[in-house]
Amino acid sequence: MNKIVITGHTSGVGKTIYDALCADSCREIVGLSRSNGYDIDTDFDKVVEAATGAEIFINNAYRDKQQLKLVEALKDKVGMMVVMGSVGRFYPEIIPTQYVHDKQELAEACRLISMDPNGIPILHLDLSFIEGAVASNPTDLVSDFTISHQEILDTIVFWTQHPNVRQVEFTWKLTPHVMSELKRVNPNLDPTRITI
Repeated sequence: MNKIVITGHTSGVGKTIYDALCADSCREIVGLSRSNGYDIDTDFDKVVEAATGAEIFINNAYRDKQQLKLVEALKDKVGMMVVMGSVGRFYPEIIPTQYVHDKQELAEACRLISMDPNGIPILHLDLSFIEGAVASNPTDLVSDFTISHQEILDTIVFWTQHPNVRQVEFTWKLTPHVMSELKRVNPNLDPTRITI
C-alpha cells in the first residue's frame, strides 16, 4: 500500500495536489478523471478498483452523490482518506441546492467513520471559495475572497503527519460581492438570516 489516488486530478485544486505530489513523492501517484477513463459516475466500479489498496485516497471530484458513494465503497479498502467538502453545507436555507444537501450527507458520513474504533483516518475538508473557481452552472457562487490551492495542499500534507485531526473548516467572508451572489442564487433570501 504505497500509492496515493486522487479523483479529479486534471484541473483546479485536484491538479495542484496531483502535480505537487508527483513532484515531491517517492510513492506512486494515480490520478483518476474523465480524461483518462475514470468518470466517478459512469465508471464508478473502475474507480473503486483503481483506488483499492491506496495508502491515501483523495476524494476530490464532485458529481451528485458520487463522493458519498466512494466514501462508503472505500472506507475499508484504503489506508487513509481525504474528502473535499464545502462550508456551504452549513447554510442550506441560504443556499438551497442539491450540492449543499450532498455535502451535508458527505460530512456526516465522514464524521461517523472517524468515530468508528476500527475506522480509517479520514479528513473532511470544509472548503470555502477556491482561487480560480468559475461558475459552471447558474447555482455556483464565486467570491472575491478565496483560499489558495496551496493552503489546501498544505493542510493535507499536515494531516498525513497528524491524522488525529478529522475536520478542517476554511474561512469565508461575507463581502458585498458574496452577498450579491447569494441574492442571485436565492432571490427569496432574507438578509437578516446572514447579517454579521
